[in-house]
Amino acid sequence: MKPSRSENSARAKVPRIVSDMRALMHEHIDEFELYPGVSEMLQQLRAHGATLAIVSSNSAENVQHILGPRNALLITHYSCGASMFGKALKLKSVLRASQLNPEAAIYIGDEIRDGEAARKMRMAFGAVGWGQHRLDVLRQQQPAEEFSTVEEITRKLARD
Repeated sequence: MKPSRSENSARAKVPRIVSDMRALMHEHIDEFELYPGVSEMLQQLRAHGATLAIVSSNSAENVQHILGPRNALLITHYSCGASMFGKALKLKSVLRASQLNPEAAIYIGDEIRDGEAARKMRMAFGAVGWGQHRLDVLRQQQPAEEFSTVEEITRKLARD
């Protein structure tokens, strides 16, 4: 079925809306901060040999600013910015750059589309209990792992 003119018009506006949202966030970037425990979690995962990557529709500049210089250096790969092709393509590029098979990775996210992207790439999805969608909503994506707290990510994934 062919999209209507109004559907095409709405789709054409999405990149501009995302761009406007990123610009607005950039103006107020100092009002954002990491969830408590994220710095420690990133440091511990990296110390246990994890390759860390961030896939986000936000700009890399915004993500790195919020992470802070020390945490930003812990991230090996960034795939940021809006994509008309979705997060699955971004995950594919991160997996390729990391030289990892999807079965060896987990995509941790807070949105339904994170679970959908992980499924498309045949990789595990880790659902977090804070952020965009609640855990009860994310369970519909059949996550391989559920994390109620940031510390739980470290406990479950930073294994010797």
